[in-house]
Amino acid sequence: MLVLLASDAVPRRVGADGVSWPRPLLRDASDPIASLRWQSHAWVARTIARSHTEALRRLDARIAAAPLDASAHAMRSIALRALQRFVESQAALDRAVALDVHVMDDPDVLLTAAYLDARSQRWLDAVGFARRAIPRLSTGRLDARRGLLLEVAVWSMARGSDGLAEAMDLVRELLLDPEPPPVAFAMLALAQYRSGDVASARATASRALRGRADTWILWDGSLTAGELDAATGTALALRGQREAAAVLLQRALSTCMPVWRPSLTSALALPAARIGP
Repeated sequence: MLVLLASDAVPRRVGADGVSWPRPLLRDASDPIASLRWQSHAWVARTIARSHTEALRRLDARIAAAPLDASAHAMRSIALRALQRFVESQAALDRAVALDVHVMDDPDVLLTAAYLDARSQRWLDAVGFARRAIPRLSTGRLDARRGLLLEVAVWSMARGSDGLAEAMDLVRELLLDPEPPPVAFAMLALAQYRSGDVASARATASRALRGRADTWILWDGSLTAGELDAATGTALALRGQREAAAVLLQRALSTCMPVWRPSLTSALALPAARIGP
């Protein structure tokens, strides 16, 4: 397990360009993990590409020549995560941090730490690492950023009541987009409902269901089917559309995390909308 906590303040060094964290040492064609970094398809791809194993081969050779190269160990952790070799990825990350804590200044390394912690359900550290990475990431692809914000919000909600405020902050950041996706409103309504703020949840739900559901798909992997069902079903229930809500909520109850289930069961009992005057 990574000994550096997500909340630990890593000293920052300001470069000549004014950037308040060191840019990754390699970001050009010579970068052995260029195809695995943030916003690349490989970041969330479910299939293992030949480029992943080639990147690992190059890094293994680099470490063999320089065993104390902290950045190589850190990049190796990123490559191993892409290869779904999670135990080895964590070990490589621990080794990199032990050699030089500043490897955590690379946002790709921070995100790798976040995903490894989330996989082990260390939600507090996962959210902390991701929140440190998000401001440092390129904003060139809105779908990628939207998906990441939603996924980290889900991690925060997995903490239970202690994580709801931070989850709402993350989703509200997403809602600052010129055209926020409807599912973001559904996720915010779910978090508000879970926090007990039913009035705000109802108001948010009224904005959640605009457009077709098939336009809500974001960066691949950002939400599971159960999480999407839970958010959409709760929004429908808050709008009084019980029949449609029940199908999604019942499905979500069989797949979502246990900490979500009490609020989904409660949403099933919300009254139907009135018909007529």
